[in-house]
Amino acid sequence: MVGLFLKERAELYGTTTLMDSELLACAAGLEIDTAQRVLDELGGLKGLRNAHNAHTAQLTMLPGIGLGKALQIQAITELAARMLAAGTPPQPVIKSPEDVFQFMGPRLHGLEEEHIYVLLLNTKNRVQSVELIAKGTLDGVAVHPREIYKTAIRNCAAAIIMVHNHPSGDPSPSPGDIQITYRLAEAGRLLGIELLDHVVVGGDTYVSLKQEGMF
Repeated sequence: MVGLFLKERAELYGTTTLMDSELLACAAGLEIDTAQRVLDELGGLKGLRNAHNAHTAQLTMLPGIGLGKALQIQAITELAARMLAAGTPPQPVIKSPEDVFQFMGPRLHGLEEEHIYVLLLNTKNRVQSVELIAKGTLDGVAVHPREIYKTAIRNCAAAIIMVHNHPSGDPSPSPGDIQITYRLAEAGRLLGIELLDHVVVGGDTYVSLKQEGMF
């Protein structure tokens, strides 16, 4: 069953603040650790997306998943597939830090703790996915380039942009912001997946670390 704390957090702050495993736990009525194991076994959201095409017996082999939960997961992913087939507007092409701010600003507005996102881009700089990496602060949360680039590689991203908010309203980058940006840029050069920018949003304004020459 979904924990009371998770339900309360979703009600207070909205489902957009939940991690992938937490969303799956809410949707399918799973414990969070079970939902995370399912995602790990399937290879993340990309594997989950195809669950409706899998044989039900295959899903029941996943840890903690019986027939009822397998059918529930298949129904969720089938509905998601039909929604996509119904047609959705294309994600934006990112040409500047202002584009990042216009795209992500509404999502970050009013949050009371830092949320760290990564935009995964294709070769034409069109957003193909928005991934919530962590919540808390860059100084206090273990944000490792390995985890970020593992997500980028899994989704075949050509480039990435990091975005996070400062609840104080001051978008000035902290030493931790600058440090993780430098590490991501270095890792990106080695992997051939460029870090195009790191945009810090504070209130109604932002700072682009790329524009400021900080990496």
